Amino acid sequence: MAAQANPATVEKAVLGRDALPGLVEALSRRGYEIWGPTREDAALVYAPIESVDELPVGYSDEQAPGKYRLARRNDQALFQYASTPQSWKRTAATPG
Repeated sequence: MAAQANPATVEKAVLGRDALPGLVEALSRRGYEIWGPTREDAALVYAPIESVDELPVGYSDEQAPGKYRLARRNDQALFQYASTPQSWKRTAATPG
């Protein structure tokens, strides 16, 4: 069984937006496949990205029972959405 980290001893950090491109590039160079939110067919969906330029800048979502709509924001915010219409399960779950 893997040891669990004690939240009281884990260092926390905030990554500034200007450091995000470097993080994506460094992880890619190390062979990681980077996934993030992207715009597709009027929705935010998770997909592989190669650059932060593929992230939906200035978008959010509006949701209600039986309703999902992509909405334009008046800023350059990243990651300002509640959830996407899809689940991470399709990418995180291993077959089998």
